[in-house]
Amino acid sequence: MKNKRILIASGGTGGHIFPAIVFGKNLQEQGASVSWLCGSRKLEREIYASSGITPLILPLEGSPLGTRNPAKILSRIINIFRSLLLTAKYISGFDELYLFGGYISFAPLIIAKLKRIPVTLHEQNTIAGKVTRIAERVRCAKA
Repeated sequence: MKNKRILIASGGTGGHIFPAIVFGKNLQEQGASVSWLCGSRKLEREIYASSGITPLILPLEGSPLGTRNPAKILSRIINIFRSLLLTAKYISGFDELYLFGGYISFAPLIIAKLKRIPVTLHEQNTIAGKVTRIAERVRCAKA
């Protein structure tokens, strides 16, 4: 792990974020340079801040599938496209990407696959989430 640049994408709730923080700090102890990527929800930023981490932030507050409000659906779809562009900027120079699930993982998954950056999935839930199931279809490695 020494001298590797690792990006960990995790957002939503503590159920995704806390395992990502612990994993990333373990990689840092092994000599890796680790950055985290999350959504723009206040809770996400607070969880990272409580661990002394300043993550890269995407303009996402949830999946368009997680609401019935047409305005929110449209806004979230637009923010997915904005996040794809931002992720393309953020991801340059990283050797590996680890996805810890949640809506936040979609843009990094797509951009990493396009840029041929190795992707590893971590699914801590009994039933894999939507993005994890998509990632399995595009042949990502599993952790």
